[in-house]
Amino acid sequence: RDFRPPGALLVAALDSAEPTEVDTTWKYLTFVMSGALCASFEGMHKDSTKATSQGRKQAVPFSNSSNSFLFATLPYEPVCTENLTPWLKLLPCNNRAGLASLLRPIPLAEAPLVSLFMRVVVEDTTVQLRLSLDSVLPTQSGRQGFGAYLGSTKLAKCPAADTSEVLLVAPSGLDGARLPPNATVLDNSKGGHILKWRSDIFATVETPWVASSGLTKSSSGSVHQPRERLAVMRDVLTQEGKSERTHGRYLLRATNNGRTVSREALFMEQLPFFIQPLWQTLRVTLAYEGATEALFGVDAIRFLNLTFVPSDGKVTPTEVYWSAVIPPGGTVNVFLDVLKSFLKVEEFSYACEKGFDVGSAAWLERDAAATTAASSPPSPQNPVKNAFAASKSGEKSIDFRDFVDSWSLEFSSGERPQGEWRLRFTEGLLILVPMPDFSMPFNVLALTSTVVTFFFGSMFRLTVAGHMPHWVLKKELPPVSLKRKIARLTAASIFLGVSFALANAEEADLISLAGMLPDDYVGDALQFLKDGKDMLSFLEMGGKKGHH
Repeated sequence: RDFRPPGALLVAALDSAEPTEVDTTWKYLTFVMSGALCASFEGMHKDSTKATSQGRKQAVPFSNSSNSFLFATLPYEPVCTENLTPWLKLLPCNNRAGLASLLRPIPLAEAPLVSLFMRVVVEDTTVQLRLSLDSVLPTQSGRQGFGAYLGSTKLAKCPAADTSEVLLVAPSGLDGARLPPNATVLDNSKGGHILKWRSDIFATVETPWVASSGLTKSSSGSVHQPRERLAVMRDVLTQEGKSERTHGRYLLRATNNGRTVSREALFMEQLPFFIQPLWQTLRVTLAYEGATEALFGVDAIRFLNLTFVPSDGKVTPTEVYWSAVIPPGGTVNVFLDVLKSFLKVEEFSYACEKGFDVGSAAWLERDAAATTAASSPPSPQNPVKNAFAASKSGEKSIDFRDFVDSWSLEFSSGERPQGEWRLRFTEGLLILVPMPDFSMPFNVLALTSTVVTFFFGSMFRLTVAGHMPHWVLKKELPPVSLKRKIARLTAASIFLGVSFALANAEEADLISLAGMLPDDYVGDALQFLKDGKDMLSFLEMGGKKGHH
């Protein structure tokens, strides 16, 4: 199996081609999958801010008019969540019974490769859910058989399951092999064999039987025969004498590793909005049996049947589609110069120096031996081009069931039947783009903070700090004696008592008191205190009336 793209993949086949319905279904699907698996599938929707350079929905243009085939990829998983637990919750027995009870969460989290697969098929009133987990696990000392890789050797059948069986794909040539007990050998129509036995003895089955059995091996000593399929490399190279952050050269190389059968391929690519392709620089080189031939411009576009949907320059990517039939041992190289646009500061991610992660490209391939024929008589002047001439003929329409089966999980070690499509993906890309001056916001903040600090410090010294002695200049005061403390408390009490008595005295008492004193200004002062008391009473009464 191919474990690409490295991040996340969402593929959908809909029985409708109406744009509004397709967009609504895709939006609902992305949010449902995001919640069900605690993943970042919501970034695949066009309204998401994460979909600027990755995760944009792409339609397969080779479908028939009554269906819609969609897919989107994420180059990495930005959400720091654990996806195994929500995946296990989709099982009837969770991880308490059945095959899932053998899994150990911590070793799976530490494994170098973990891939979760979920397939949902809705037909009429039937919903079929299929889950798969692929992982590379180290052996555990002290355990035998498959239990050395798993958490337990005891396996209980899930009560919700009608049957509980284990299927193991084995290569061809089981003659003389020491098979597991109670195992049944099933012939696989697509090559190899399938071993089936009860799940309750799965963990105790001895694993060395595979290596020590009489399996037929190839001359190289490998049990698995190499598949005849395409090997695709995709990259953005640098241009000599130009900055890699402003200029680049797109490269896609497809090689047919087969020896006898030609491969037909339908390529689907998305270039982010900040990558501007220069179509006048398009160049295609064909290599076959040691000879090469180059095509430029319009000739290259016609040869590849290339079509594209340009970007709006803001958010939407440039979508590119092309097709080719590659003979055995042949190679197609596609070169295209690109310009990298300047982006705003807010459009960069948390690691601006790293660059932008771009999602994978996709292609559909199949055996082209019986599907294509030369559309024009061969030219003796172009022997290399003649070997690829079949790329202009053949039926490009993909059936609904054919597309669904192209990305299904199969228990097979052999090739697909002739004429069946297979959906495959390339690795992601890391694109370096021009960076703005990220130090400018820091400079503005630093300058503003400095000005505010100087202003506050000056105002503080003028208003507060100048009236207080510095802590260095402060002198330790002598301790106050008990008699002085009592005298101060007595004076304060007398002052408060006299003030209270004067505030509550009548006007006649104040006049009498003023007559007893030698100076008239003392009486005037007492009258002033009385007027202040009346004013306070008046304000208090007004506040109560306002409250009511």
